[in-house]
Amino acid sequence: MNLNVLKVIFFLIFTVFIYFNIFFYISEKFKNNVELSRKNYEKFIKNFSTSLNLVSSKLDYKKFVDNSEYFKKIEKQPKFWDLLK
Repeated sequence: MNLNVLKVIFFLIFTVFIYFNIFFYISEKFKNNVELSRKNYEKFIKNFSTSLNLVSSKLDYKKFVDNSEYFKKIEKQPKFWDLLK
């Protein structure tokens, strides 16, 4: 008995949910809200990007850094592997 009542209640909730989703999604009000929210978000992004401060740096990024010594150290096997032999 209780299970049947629950099934009916869930079915009613499901049908109401589907009904509102379909009719609200198709409506002009929804389309206008989406359009307005997209425009507001574009304005927000533009304002946010103009208010960002640039990070100044004195480093020369085109200068080549030689890391060969670092990689040579990695290629050497630790003493632990020699002890296992």
